Amino acid sequence: MTTHDRDENQPESFTRALGKKLRQEARSCWRWVSRGAIVGAVVLGGIASWYFGLTGLWIGAGIGAVCGGVGAFLIYGEATTGF
Repeated sequence: MTTHDRDENQPESFTRALGKKLRQEARSCWRWVSRGAIVGAVVLGGIASWYFGLTGLWIGAGIGAVCGGVGAFLIYGEATTGF
């Protein structure tokens, strides 16, 4: 039976439904982490550039991106699963 032969009323297979949900969850988590990394890089990079100049900007942005991404991941995990 191909996907073209499947009846419209036939339920979706478990593995296909699981794959869709996993993709949605991964996409949502990636959005949180990437936005947290961007915010962390901008905030910490801006503060560091104010005090240490261009070198501080790059170092602060790198550290801010890592800390922002990890922080957003933890907040996302707490909000969705409560771990």
